[in-house]
Amino acid sequence: MKRKALEEIVKVKEGERLSLSRLNADVEAMKKSYFEKGYRFADVSYRIEEVRGGVKVTYAITEGPKAVVRGIAVAGNDVLSDWYIVNKVLKTKVDRFYNTKILDEEVLEEDFRRIEAAYANRGYVRAKVVDHEIDYRKKRSSIHVTITVEEGRLYRAGELRFMGNEKYDDEKLYELVDWRPARPFSEKKLDEGVENIRSLYKNNGYLFAAVEAAEEIEDDAGVVNVTVRVDEDRPAYVRLVDISGNVSTRDKVIRREMRLQPGEIYKENKLIRSVQRLHNLGYFDEIRPDIRVADRETGLVDLEIDVVEKANTAKVNFGAGYSSLDGLVGTFSLSWANFDAYYLPKIWKCKGGGQELRLSTEFGRRRTQYSFGFTEPHLFDTKTLGAFDVYNITRIRPYYNEKRFGGNVTFGRPLSEYVRGRSTYKFESVDVVSRYEEPAKLPAWIAGEVGRKNTSAVSLGVERDSRDNIFFPQAGSDMEISTEVAGSVIGGDVEFWRVIAGSSWFFKHVWETVLAIRVRGGYVDRYGLTRLVPLYERFYLGGANTVRGYDEWEVGPRDRFGNPEGGKTMFYTNFEYRIPISKEFFHLIAFWDSGYCWRELRDINIQDMQSGVGGGLRINIPMMGLLGIDYGYGIEAGSGRIHFNIGSTF
Repeated sequence: MKRKALEEIVKVKEGERLSLSRLNADVEAMKKSYFEKGYRFADVSYRIEEVRGGVKVTYAITEGPKAVVRGIAVAGNDVLSDWYIVNKVLKTKVDRFYNTKILDEEVLEEDFRRIEAAYANRGYVRAKVVDHEIDYRKKRSSIHVTITVEEGRLYRAGELRFMGNEKYDDEKLYELVDWRPARPFSEKKLDEGVENIRSLYKNNGYLFAAVEAAEEIEDDAGVVNVTVRVDEDRPAYVRLVDISGNVSTRDKVIRREMRLQPGEIYKENKLIRSVQRLHNLGYFDEIRPDIRVADRETGLVDLEIDVVEKANTAKVNFGAGYSSLDGLVGTFSLSWANFDAYYLPKIWKCKGGGQELRLSTEFGRRRTQYSFGFTEPHLFDTKTLGAFDVYNITRIRPYYNEKRFGGNVTFGRPLSEYVRGRSTYKFESVDVVSRYEEPAKLPAWIAGEVGRKNTSAVSLGVERDSRDNIFFPQAGSDMEISTEVAGSVIGGDVEFWRVIAGSSWFFKHVWETVLAIRVRGGYVDRYGLTRLVPLYERFYLGGANTVRGYDEWEVGPRDRFGNPEGGKTMFYTNFEYRIPISKEFFHLIAFWDSGYCWRELRDINIQDMQSGVGGGLRINIPMMGLLGIDYGYGIEAGSGRIHFNIGSTF
């Protein structure tokens, strides 16, 4: 231990009256501190010397070896293996080169209860830890722990009874408990069933309901009978919803996300959903709900939502990337969530209205893009979302330049708690310019597209989003289907239609890891007087957001010169396994992507699909958001790529 740390422990100070009891207390405090750090045999003493005007106190310390846990053995066990108990049950762990493990007696005592609980979950309700031994080896630097258990006999599930339940009958409650007579009794399944019953009552207004299980063990018959007693009490009603902690964010922005309102019956699942929706806004670092009983006799409760706002909801992103398709590209963007246009032109005050402002630009040798967008999620304080975007994009391709200028307007409405519908009108002018003075040299599939054409299109879409957290989802799904129709009757020069459908699923695993799966497909075709689907409306795959390990547009059909033609049909899948190093800030991922575009629907062949595998990381950077860096190896290409992206992959 460092001298400074020891000085903080010592309570005797210079200039004070000498007290032997305080000296002894200091000795014991230092011994305890050494013991907690693994120096279990550290010796501390003191000596007193007379000096002019007083005494000099010297603490003498012999630290000794640091004792770490080198082995754990279990005796008397047959039902549960040594490996299972040591690795899955015990919190006390064996020392490894990457993680020093010292012995904590309090944790070890808790481990004995964990062992007994593990046996009870298998039906051995009389199992107990009867003894343990701590053995010191290698000059007391190594600890070996031996735990002796007495398993007892197997007990089976007997009779399950309910008492006190009036709102729900026995049959309804029985469905919530995983209980089958004669099956080995499980304490864990019983606890889960009782919690399910509690949730049923709380989710239906009975906040004060008490649910307890009483076990009756029949040793002769070898069964466990259980009586679940329910005290339903009265339903609870929300009297007030108080908002606190919001310095900039308006109260109405928070209240409109609440699924519990004054006068309604309190329901636990609605409170959970309210907190989830507030988290998904991305405006707050913390959201702390609190329920306070206002009047116990009438069942009135007050709900307080205390929030801690993020320091800044304006995210500035800038960077650079390179691809064989677009060359060197620089990017700059401003995404300001929780914007408030009410304070314009005082831009420094524009915070707290729940709106979003977007500005972005990309510039490089082969691509230039400028865009501006704005979203009001509650237009005129209604449930209608309103948004618009304006953009100017120039792309330089091997044989032609593509210039787009246009914009879109979107309106959306919630159809249910998790489902939202939207409609978008888009108008853009697209100019395809040949890079060859002699048109005869231009490939035929491009030559027919040269010139300026206007696209006027209407799209409709439906999305169902049940993700528990849109930034780092661990459960739920996100499904979407949309259709778009462009035609001359609404002012355009090209006529085509498009359908895109996709879904993402998230599955939580051990240690907070998550398996994420995305499937996405689409089809586009021409109609009317348009002879071919415009090349700029076809599907192209490859890159950071579709199939990693390949450049953008690289996955799909090509002409005889090797140029990507795009396809009328596309399909791709993404599998990601996400490992949180820091849950809200840093994740590692491993992925497998696969997909392809086909010229025609009849050309679909699963064997054409190209795959990429690799890994990467996600870093949540203040003022920038979620930054992704991936390395993907294209299996069919036989080479790898580094991909940068802002935000979640999907």
